[in-house]
Amino acid sequence: MLSYGLTLRIPIWAAPPTTAAYRELYAALQSQLGLNRLETPGAPPSCLMSNGNALLIQIAADQGLFHCLRNLEAPEGADEARDLEVMTRDFLVALSETRKALRPVLFVAPVAQIRAIWEVTTHDSVAFLRAMVGDRLRPEGFGTGMVLGFHLVQAPTQAPNPMDASAAELRIEPFLRATSSIWIEATYQYPAAMIPGSGVVAQGLTGASVPADVSKVWECAMKARELLYQVPAFLGQGGDSG
Repeated sequence: MLSYGLTLRIPIWAAPPTTAAYRELYAALQSQLGLNRLETPGAPPSCLMSNGNALLIQIAADQGLFHCLRNLEAPEGADEARDLEVMTRDFLVALSETRKALRPVLFVAPVAQIRAIWEVTTHDSVAFLRAMVGDRLRPEGFGTGMVLGFHLVQAPTQAPNPMDASAAELRIEPFLRATSSIWIEATYQYPAAMIPGSGVVAQGLTGASVPADVSKVWECAMKARELLYQVPAFLGQGGDSG
């Protein structure tokens, strides 16, 4: 994996976040997530907390945005856990502390996105993707002598409960830094899911015991990983994504 991000929207606040509230949030997360930088630009203030380039937490009250990103290529993150469950737990810790410090009424529409590279068996990703063009797949477009890749979208699935409706998106392109590899972006979301701002709990998370109010966030992460791991078989190759 190259990076893993989680995004939720915050449509309603009990009160607009303040710079003091962001400082309180930073103090609560600093030791838990190893943060070393806080910025609160703008008016009304937004918040950017980070650990170098390895971990970024962004909150923009005016845009109703909560975003966490783990950059797995950053040198600062070399010794941090790369396991998706561990990273998701960290994101949910940030979600929980945000609920306590900033008092959002709701979090909605969780989106998990994973970017990864996978080395193809032919060691020529451009030729490999060209060979896949046929009745089953169509490229999104062409560059100068290069297939740009495939963009596959699964429309939101119908479900008895609207909050269970989901959408998947997959992008596959040659990896420009190493053309023996394919770049993959797997995105999974629950567009209508709502998470109470007052009920987010992150302690003791495992795959078997995720609190109901954050279950859609956890499921987004696991579904994005499943989508990523399906790519080699989807392209007619064995092995795992890397």
